[in-house]
Amino acid sequence: RSPYPEPPDSPSAPLPDACVPEFLYLLGRHGSRYPTLKVIKKAQKLAKVLATLRPTNPDLQWLTDWECPYDTQDEGQLSAVGELEWYRIGQRLRRRFPAVFAAEYRSYRFPIHTTKKPRAAQTGTAFGYGVWEGQGPLG
Repeated sequence: RSPYPEPPDSPSAPLPDACVPEFLYLLGRHGSRYPTLKVIKKAQKLAKVLATLRPTNPDLQWLTDWECPYDTQDEGQLSAVGELEWYRIGQRLRRRFPAVFAAEYRSYRFPIHTTKKPRAAQTGTAFGYGVWEGQGPLG
């Protein structure tokens, strides 16, 4: 529920010369997402309660103006942070294993499977952009 920290940009241990990767399996979870509808509704309810407060301490006045920062239409969707996480994972894997991704992209050669949740499909798309950006007719 919080962003996945990006590892430091330090080089990985080099592969032995005799070791040439031929394929890669990756199992991952969706990137960072917006809260669920249940959590958003709780935050909206909290905002209404906070609006009724009359704080005596001026440093707490901001609480009465607080609004829930999430829109219900975004509930559970992949956030911009989540898109960037998986875009960068795709870039790192391409740099780390260039031989695996040397062939031209074809969906049968590089299948990306996701669950039916939109955030999972969005994650797969962001990953694909990271790996194959600048490749093929669409760039």
